[in-house]
Parts: sequence; C-alpha cells; structure tokens
Amino acid sequence: MKLLPASLAAAAALALAGCADDDHEDLRAFVQGATPPNQDTAATPAAPTPTRFSYGAASLRDPFQPAATTPTNGADASAPTAPDLNRPKAPLERFSIGELRMVGTLARSGLTFALVQDARERVHRVQRGDFLGTDFGEVHAIDAAGIDIAEAISDGAGGWARRERRIPLATLGTTQQDPGDEP
Repeated sequence: MKLLPASLAAAAALALAGCADDDHEDLRAFVQGATPPNQDTAATPAAPTPTRFSYGAASLRDPFQPAATTPTNGADASAPTAPDLNRPKAPLERFSIGELRMVGTLARSGLTFALVQDARERVHRVQRGDFLGTDFGEVHAIDAAGIDIAEAISDGAGGWARRERRIPLATLGTTQQDPGDEP
C-alpha cells in the first residue's frame, strides 16, 4: 500500500522534469509562423469623409415639451370656452361619434329634428343645441344630408380646441364611418 503513493510521486517528478527543458524551439517556430509580418500602414485605405448634414428643425418647438402658453390680458375671442362639466349628460353622450348614425329627419312647427341611431340600435330625436358624442359635441345645424357638430377637445395644456364634425345621412344597408375615426 505504501508503494502506490511513492510510485505516483515518482511519476509526477518525471513528468515535471520533462517540462524543465529551456529549448522550446518547436513552440518558437509555431509562433513565428502564426504571426503575420508587420504590414506597411501606407497601404491602409483612407477613411471616407462623412457628408455634412444640417439640421434645420432646431428652431421649431420640441414635440416632447408642452406648448408654451402666452398670457393674455383679455379673453381671446377665437379660443373656445371650456364645456360645462357640471351639466347632466345627454343619453347620446355615452357613444362616440363613430357609433352614431343619422337615419332621418323630422320637421314640426318650423323646427328640424334629426333621427340618430346609437350603437344599441335605439333611435333618438335631436335638435340644434343638443349634445352627443364623448367629446362634448354640440349640434349646430341639421339638414337633410347630415348633422353638423362642434366638439370641444382638451389641448392638454388646460385649454380647449374646437373640432367640426359631420354625421352624414346613412343610406340603407350601409354603415357610417366618420373620417375622424379612421385607424
């Protein structure tokens, strides 16, 4: 049993003795063959000159920053007023403009009414001054071809913008797609 550790120690000593040789000619020859000779740097092509680009939108407003508001001393007549957020909502204000269809008109005592069908296929009678749509749309005009609506849209900076929309008269068998609701 004592012979086994001694024989292992002797084998390890012989293996290490073989590595003590300073004559590594085969290794030197391999390294010399694997390394390419120094190349002349004059043969390296010159880097192309980049084309100049002039950014012309630096003076425009940054789209990721809120629009600057200029304080005015008096009320701006062209700016829409904020809608009355405390008034009771009309039944058609639960539906977007794209879900409403004008299906006809009625005239009585000099007043013109529009017949509007909602997404649940219920028909409602609306007149000038009524509200419909989710963006505070107010009916401004009704004719045989459609309904003109003015909506109040928040501009994100505490103000309101006005958007004109029209609900055209729907023909039988077709569905209405409002240009403002396109994907």
